[in-house]
Amino acid sequence: MSSRPTKTGAFIAAVLLYGLTGAVGITEAQTIAVPTGDGRPVMTDGLFHPEEWADAASHPLGETVELYLKEFRGHVYVGVHCGELDKPFSMDLYLAGSDGEIRQLHTSAQIGERALTPGEEDPPWIWGYSPDWYANEVRWNQPMAHSLMEEGETRTEAQRAALFDYDGFEFQILRDKFSGNEWLLRVEVRSYPDFDSPLIHPEGTPRDRADGWMRLVFNGG
Repeated sequence: MSSRPTKTGAFIAAVLLYGLTGAVGITEAQTIAVPTGDGRPVMTDGLFHPEEWADAASHPLGETVELYLKEFRGHVYVGVHCGELDKPFSMDLYLAGSDGEIRQLHTSAQIGERALTPGEEDPPWIWGYSPDWYANEVRWNQPMAHSLMEEGETRTEAQRAALFDYDGFEFQILRDKFSGNEWLLRVEVRSYPDFDSPLIHPEGTPRDRADGWMRLVFNGG
């Protein structure tokens, strides 16, 4: 297992009031200054080598879940270290730029992207579709899983036993994918066995509107 990254990167957090006093359960939005990285680029393998994230901003999303952010050579790196959550876990990033369009970036056993429109039904996924971004996927040793199923294990338990190691998800996103010097971000993390009760940050925020989402400010923003 790889060790958890250090938290020595630059981090600025401030409270930004969005006038959400009538929105029950929605927390006050947080502003995070995304630093320009000067260290090692991130290998999007989900293993969180400490030197990859030493120059990143960090922010807790839960008791054992940590968010990492940095910009490096025209790309934005987003890491969500899932700590002690039970594997497998999956996640979604919800992002919006200055034009207000919301994109949902998903990774689990497959990656995919779709645009969300407030108040409308979610569109279908096109799996494997990831324009201008990439992230690690959940993978397992298929021959090992198949052998375990032949021995009587369920598919889920066989795949869990055969998982390749990962500590969370590491995203590489083209800086120009979203417009402006400020992005809005929402995170959902699901973990075994209760995939229907995700960790949501900021807690209580909607998925199809950017009300109360984290505000990411880039250099010059």
